Amino acid sequence: MWANGRSDIQMVLLVGSLARETHPADEWSDVDLILFADDIEVFVGQDGWLADFGGVLVPVFERHQSGDVEWLVLFADGVKADFYFTPGGENLAALVDSASYKPVIQRGAKLLYSRVGTMVELPTAVLQPPSRPDEAEFLSLINAVLMNGHKMAKLTRRGDVVRAKLVLESLMRPALLMMIAWHAQALFGAERDTWYNGRFLSEWADSRVLAALPNTYGGYSTAETWRSLFGFLILFRWLGEETAVQWQYTFPNEAADQILTWIREMYLDTTNT
Repeated sequence: MWANGRSDIQMVLLVGSLARETHPADEWSDVDLILFADDIEVFVGQDGWLADFGGVLVPVFERHQSGDVEWLVLFADGVKADFYFTPGGENLAALVDSASYKPVIQRGAKLLYSRVGTMVELPTAVLQPPSRPDEAEFLSLINAVLMNGHKMAKLTRRGDVVRAKLVLESLMRPALLMMIAWHAQALFGAERDTWYNGRFLSEWADSRVLAALPNTYGGYSTAETWRSLFGFLILFRWLGEETAVQWQYTFPNEAADQILTWIREMYLDTTNT
């Protein structure tokens, strides 16, 4: 193995679908690796080592907020691999237990390499239910969507479809996915596994969500942008209202009503001109 020829790699884990027993890999799966290194800075800006794995077609480097670094690589044979580098240490088990990537390891991990003398017991595949957001966090998400929905409406009214869609997909879509997950946990129980970024959404979300989601997408036209905005806000609102009832939180109905009124006025102004 590649790591055998390097003295600075402490451990290599295979994670993701190739390491999972449930929802295992298919022909479209990537190779996801976590590499524990003595000094991750060695791999910053240095991609010559990638050639040891095959012909490199496209390499992309990223540094995460945690300070960890990652190479996303598409090889010439079409294989996509993610090399995630994180600092090693004397107590790898403690590092893994407190790391942001622990949930990824818990879903399934295989030990591919371990330096002689390095022992670590991987976390068991028992996921802890996500913590419920407090009411302030819940309201903050709703307020952000209302604010951005109003902004998207103004951009659409102006005819700035590109930026309107950018607001929808970059700012509002992640909030919708979060609310869908909260709604599922509120209705079906805190132990509901909602995965991440909509992964396997058809298995854990309310069936009404799946029916309504197509209305939140649209083509490249002003009319389609209006349609997707209204579809989005309708879905987001009833999700938020039902979640608020289950958790005994407050939903900002007055603010939502006012903003939706303004949006409808902008829409009618567009259709009447």
